[in-house]
Amino acid sequence: TEVRLTTTGQVQVRGSGVMLGYQNQPLETERVLAPDGWLSTQDCGQAVDGCLRITGRGEDVLTTGSGARVAPQDLQERLGALCPYVSHVVVVADPDARLGALVTLDADAMATWASSHGLAGWPYEEVVRSDRARAMVAERLAVLNAGLAAGQRIERFAVLPRDLAGALGAAQPACGVLGRPSRDRVAP
Repeated sequence: TEVRLTTTGQVQVRGSGVMLGYQNQPLETERVLAPDGWLSTQDCGQAVDGCLRITGRGEDVLTTGSGARVAPQDLQERLGALCPYVSHVVVVADPDARLGALVTLDADAMATWASSHGLAGWPYEEVVRSDRARAMVAERLAVLNAGLAAGQRIERFAVLPRDLAGALGAAQPACGVLGRPSRDRVAP
């Protein structure tokens, strides 16, 4: 089986193990299977050291003002790995197609962090709204952005005073990309 990335970062596969098409569904087959046998997996990826790294689903890809296509799940996971205090991250594109992040911080981890940063005993909401907490997130975000192309960097962020699960009601934090109504409800 062969694997390739399109110029837009879409993953395609071709080979004897790849389907020939959907039975009696020519339009669906045409949507995912090219005449030369390449199947679009609907995943986005990148080649890293000769290996395929899946970065997200095609339908979730954001296009920035510079035309860069960004998989928000990849940025969300990377920021979460860089900052052990993060509970959830949702990457969004604003109306100008600049990337932003809505960040929530883990209450238990932040209590420990606060005690070693002069904020011991402060309520959670005050800790996460503090300049020190914002600077801590900004520092981790700068590390993430340093390894990204200009059009893929998170330019703005907000540290939310409550967890996304509670802010969105029944929606789960793993919901990924938020539509405008959800963004408006969680805005600080």
